[in-house]
Amino acid sequence: YIHKIGNWGSLTTLPSDQIVLSRILADRGGCFFHSAGIVLNGHGILFVGPSRAGKSTMLKILKNYGEILCDDRMIVQQKANEFQIHGTWSHGEIPIVSNASAPLKAILILEKSTVNRLVRIADKKQIIHKLLFRVVRPFLTADWWEKTITLLSLLADRIPVYRFYFTKDLSLIHI
Repeated sequence: YIHKIGNWGSLTTLPSDQIVLSRILADRGGCFFHSAGIVLNGHGILFVGPSRAGKSTMLKILKNYGEILCDDRMIVQQKANEFQIHGTWSHGEIPIVSNASAPLKAILILEKSTVNRLVRIADKKQIIHKLLFRVVRPFLTADWWEKTITLLSLLADRIPVYRFYFTKDLSLIHI
């Protein structure tokens, strides 16, 4: 796997490249998420949340336990019967990015708290609703919406999604 110091604001040198690529990804069973990703023991973990939710903080805490993919924009793509996460060039606070990918094991929706705990979300509509707010959107078309909602529905069926209430310390590693 190749690690690079990510100093690019965009891949195509256009600030809107994620908008353009989001459209292409939808045609290929994927989407961009405003999220962070790491590979732990060969499994991809996706941390989802708005700006300042703790995505970069989470990777800083876990950096010695796995491979950081990216802390701001990740690609999720369905391949055969599994979902993969892919690192991108579009980093936030942590200027380390990786072009590696891994099978997606879980999606954790970040919530800052005074205790560490995971709460599985069972309601498929709630999962789709939560994830839809973190999808990077292209210029919207009916077919993009259809493909993206279908992808999110499959994610909700096949990948465990949790609310991750967390503190900013290493005690979260033991949950």
